[in-house]
Amino acid sequence: GVLAWVGAQPLQFDAKFFNETRKQRSVLEWVRDSPRLGIDFLKVVRNDGSTIAHTAAANNRHNVLEWVRESPHLGLSFLKQTRSNGSTIAHVAAENGEPDILTWIRDCPRLGVEFLSQASSDGSTVAHAATTCGKKSRNALEWIRKCPGLGIDFLQRSRHDGWTIAHVAASIGEYDVLEWIRVRPELGLDLLKQARTDGLTIAHVAAAHNEHEVLQWIRNRPELGFDFLKLARHDGSTIAHAAAEGGGSNALEWIRSCPELDVGFLKQV
Repeated sequence: GVLAWVGAQPLQFDAKFFNETRKQRSVLEWVRDSPRLGIDFLKVVRNDGSTIAHTAAANNRHNVLEWVRESPHLGLSFLKQTRSNGSTIAHVAAENGEPDILTWIRDCPRLGVEFLSQASSDGSTVAHAATTCGKKSRNALEWIRKCPGLGIDFLQRSRHDGWTIAHVAASIGEYDVLEWIRVRPELGLDLLKQARTDGLTIAHVAAAHNEHEVLQWIRNRPELGFDFLKLARHDGSTIAHAAAEGGGSNALEWIRSCPELDVGFLKQV
């Protein structure tokens, strides 16, 4: 209840905002000073390992993070706690498209770029996380691109399974992110065409996740187009195999109705 209340307050930079800021901190201080709650209650984690710091990061509450940092019984060690999957408060901020929190972390002594660079258990970076936040993704990725110590090299990192930020974007239908990658000269086609070690492309990923609009986006890009859509993985499987394995009826229908691919392509399945 307390955490949900703290996270739900609207962030408006007016008199109400400053009143709410004081209120959020005063609630946490009340919990801390309550004999039957106290610091132990503030340290309670959810089933996924999320702390109040993760909740604050998700809701753009840098004032709460600052309070945690200054608290003698919480502090930086508490801010550095990861969720069960190894994701940090930076991942959570990126997932929610909150560059202000990423800036706060960057400027925080003993956190900084080193903490922002920390990957989760599967190798996901804050860039992979930023790719998943819908319309806010571009702003978050642009922030990473411009951040000294992160930048283009960081955006090009792969997860342990070989997925780039382009694979992640393709898996959730974020063709706006794919377009952002395409028009960045330092990323561009090289990143879009980067396959996993088994030959998995962003087209295979889109097909497996039934994201036919991404397949259409690829088709409409002359630099990619049908030659890219027809690429097979090293085991010979095509985007049609990927769609069938993933139960992607929309993707299969899109392939069927595509003149340049046609039924013959489906018969390879």
